[in-house]
Amino acid sequence: MLAAERGAAPLTLAAYKNDLLSLAGFLAADRATLEQADRASLHVYLSSPATARLAPRTLARRISAMRQFYKFLLLEGVRQDDPTAELDTPRLGRPLPKILSESEIKAVIDAAQGWPGQEGIRLSCMVELLYATGLRISELVTLALAAASPAIPGGVGQGRQGTGRAVERTGAGRAP
Repeated sequence: MLAAERGAAPLTLAAYKNDLLSLAGFLAADRATLEQADRASLHVYLSSPATARLAPRTLARRISAMRQFYKFLLLEGVRQDDPTAELDTPRLGRPLPKILSESEIKAVIDAAQGWPGQEGIRLSCMVELLYATGLRISELVTLALAAASPAIPGGVGQGRQGTGRAVERTGAGRAP
């Protein structure tokens, strides 16, 4: 089902298979099968030492694998209920943004400056603005053309929730 209907990647399929094999091994100790599992046995599994040391993302993936499996059994008529219906997924924190090293930033600036013609000037200006001001990409691409006018020493960007952001241009960030 995952491969055919959702186009899951091979590694995702392998991870889900291993997650279900882990659950099957746990249930086998109680002489139960995956198809026979009830809510209580799934709760016991999720609170067992086998899963207690798992990272929240891994635990969330295991719950997802279980949900997909029992949804499939329900749709195929093998089961009349879904024992995963009331399972809580762990809260996942948002990952920190990835930052570039100084050498990576220099390589991006050098690549932009090496681009020929007007497009290269525009690209250099955009890269300099991103690097020097801390603008988000979404703010940069929504800048009005007037914000880059040489007659205006600074530009104004549109921030999140419609807030304005003053942007001072210097050096390569100024329009020619």
